This record gives sequence, C-alpha cells and structure tokens, in this order.
Amino acid sequence: MNTVEAEKIIYNLLLSDKSLPVRVRSKLSWDEAEFNELLDAIDFLIDAWAESKTVPKIIALAFVDIYGVFNLKDGFYPSEKLNFLEGMGIALQEKASELFS
Repeated sequence: MNTVEAEKIIYNLLLSDKSLPVRVRSKLSWDEAEFNELLDAIDFLIDAWAESKTVPKIIALAFVDIYGVFNLKDGFYPSEKLNFLEGMGIALQEKASELFS
C-alpha cells in the first residue's frame, strides 16, 4: 500500500456515495472486512505521516463527526450489529486522534 492507495480507500469507505456511512444508514450491504480495510489504510497513513504537520483536507473531512455517523438508535439494527458499529465509531475516533496528533 502507498499513501495514494490509502487515501483512496479512506475516501471510498468514508466519503463517497457508496461509503460505509451511507450504506450503514441506508441499511444497504456492508461487511466487517471493509472496516478492517479502512483501519489498515488509516494505520498506514498514521505511520506514513507521523512526522507531518499537515494532512490532506479530504482526509480531515472524512473524520468530521466520525463517531456520530456510526452511533445509531436502538432497534435500527440487531444489538450485535449496533455494538459493532458503535465500537467502530469509537475506534475511528481514536484513529483520527492518532492521525491528527
């Protein structure tokens, strides 16, 4: 993986019209493997940009209200999926803190 590929993964999975947030909130098909791919791309950029004082604007935009995107009301999905999504929101929020610090 390189930074261009990692940025593309983050864009596709967090900002595009077919992003995870869009599909999760629309109850369209998504799977946990996509979240793992997203986390891998973020981890790659955390390492790649460790010494950088800036990140591309599009990457920063991807993390605006990231926890809230995956925090859904009870009953929207079965409890197991809701717990997974809330955990992903928390994990992404923590990754954002690492990426931007």
